[in-house]
Amino acid sequence: MDEDITRLRPYEICRKGIARTYQVTSIFPKLTVYENVRLAAQVGFGNGVSAFRDASTVKKVNEQVAVILDVVGLADLSDRVSMEISQGDQRLEEVAIALGSRPKLLLLDEPTAGLSAKETWFLVDKIRYLYESGIIRNIILVEHDLEVVTDLAHNICVLNYGEVVKDGCVDEVCNDPGVQEVYLAGGKVSATEG
Repeated sequence: MDEDITRLRPYEICRKGIARTYQVTSIFPKLTVYENVRLAAQVGFGNGVSAFRDASTVKKVNEQVAVILDVVGLADLSDRVSMEISQGDQRLEEVAIALGSRPKLLLLDEPTAGLSAKETWFLVDKIRYLYESGIIRNIILVEHDLEVVTDLAHNICVLNYGEVVKDGCVDEVCNDPGVQEVYLAGGKVSATEG
C-alpha cells in the first residue's frame, strides 16, 4: 500500500492496523498490567468506554487480554501494578499493549534497550514466537544489537547516519564490505528487520 501516514494522528494510524512500542517504555505505571493491556484491547475491538456497550463485547475484550498476557508470559503478573514489575517485564507489557489493538503491522523500537542478557533473549524468544505462531506476521524491528537482529531477521536494512548502507537477506548484509566497514570504523549503525 502506498499511503503516506506521516501526518496522521496516532489513533488514525492505529485504526490502519499499525501498532508500535517505544525505545523508552511507555505504559501507565500506576495501572495494573491487565488494565494497561485491556485499554489497548478495547481499542482493538473498536470500543471506547461506554455505559451503553454490549456486555458480550466486554467479555470478548477480557478474553483477548487473557490470551495476550498468556502469550507474552505475563499472565502471572496481570494484577501487579506496572511500575512494580521489572524492566524486562515492562517491555513485554508494551508488546502486549501493542498486540491489544490487533495490529496487522507491529513496529518495535529498540525493544531490548536497557535489558539484561537474560531479559533480552527472553524477549527475543517471545518476538520469534509471535511471528512463528502467526499471531503477528508483519514485524519491523529497529535495533542496534546486531546479534538480536540476525537472530530474528529475514531481511535487514543497515543505516549509518540515516543513509542506507545495505538492504537484503541476513547473510548478504552481514557479509557486505560496506556494513563491515561501518561496524569496524565505529560508525553509528541501526539495523532494521522486516
